[in-house]
Amino acid sequence: MAERSGEHEMYFVAAASDDSEATNDTVSIAFEVLPFVTVSGYVTDSLGIAVESKLIFSYHREDSLVWVDSTWSDLTGIYSILLPSIELSLIIEPVFPYPVFVLDTFAVPFDGCVCDISVPHADFLLVDDDNGADCERYFQSSLIERGITFRRVDRDTMEFYPEMAELFRSGVIWFCGDAEVSTLDEEDMDNIEFMLDMGMNILISGQYISDDIGGTDFYRNILGVEFTGNFPSSERFFIGVEDDIIGDNVGFFQVNMSGGASNSVSADILEPIFSQAVLTNFSGSG
Repeated sequence: MAERSGEHEMYFVAAASDDSEATNDTVSIAFEVLPFVTVSGYVTDSLGIAVESKLIFSYHREDSLVWVDSTWSDLTGIYSILLPSIELSLIIEPVFPYPVFVLDTFAVPFDGCVCDISVPHADFLLVDDDNGADCERYFQSSLIERGITFRRVDRDTMEFYPEMAELFRSGVIWFCGDAEVSTLDEEDMDNIEFMLDMGMNILISGQYISDDIGGTDFYRNILGVEFTGNFPSSERFFIGVEDDIIGDNVGFFQVNMSGGASNSVSADILEPIFSQAVLTNFSGSG
């Protein structure tokens, strides 16, 4: 077999020992040998800071991806890998707090290249507190569809520090799933208070959070709301509040629509205590 790159053709002859016309039993295979070349560079963020990342290279084959090879950039951001000279897909899995993202097209030239990779900062932090359920897929698919970057982290491994306010400027989405008790424990409440004190925006989502801790000082003194009950499970529509900077542009929207979990059975009625703005009302609340 030829060892050089380029187009090649192989011929095979299969015949019985007494076959007088063996040339009629030939098979030919045309193929191309692609060179493997070195691709190297730096993985950094928008500020030029080195980012340790796992780089996963795959080949597009019809409706699937075929793994080719993977490597890590080191603490200085440098990576180097031997790859075939074809068009690949690249998945970048940086260390926290950067988001996982995909380059659908990563063309490897025939003579190799120096290819630096820039890792974006995440818009949102997703705190996965759903006790092993799969609620994150609803948030993730919605954010991906809108081109919003995020970093998901498991609550049990999460560490909280002041720099988070600069890292996740759009805010935090903290979801508890369908848990009915211990939705947010004392440590969770302290961490949420810590993030609010840093000026971060937080969306807290869960089926039974208010039923579980709606009467606590955390609700009244930290979140600044009073839990007054649940609206009927048959109620599906929310109406934006007129003249509100956000709610006025909402008009109305419907919960339990297709594409989501479609399992909202315990939606809360919350009344603001302090100066928080009411963005939406459900249609029966006036």
